[in-house]
Amino acid sequence: ISGMMLAVHSVFENFSIEGAQGDARPAPIVATNVYLRTAAGWRMIVHHASPAPAQPGPAPREAPPKFLH
Repeated sequence: ISGMMLAVHSVFENFSIEGAQGDARPAPIVATNVYLRTAAGWRMIVHHASPAPAQPGPAPREAPPKFLH
């Protein structure tokens, strides 16, 4: 299509899911939206969202090298 204008928007969203006890736990989401510019303005034509990968824990701390003299 000649003159087509697209925009891609990638975002990291933070949602909270409320449990039965009233406690909330974080639910990070990664989303991608694709927009097409039309004569009527920008229109979202694709939306995809999925859970964000878990954050890696801290790297294990290595013991300092041992020197024997």
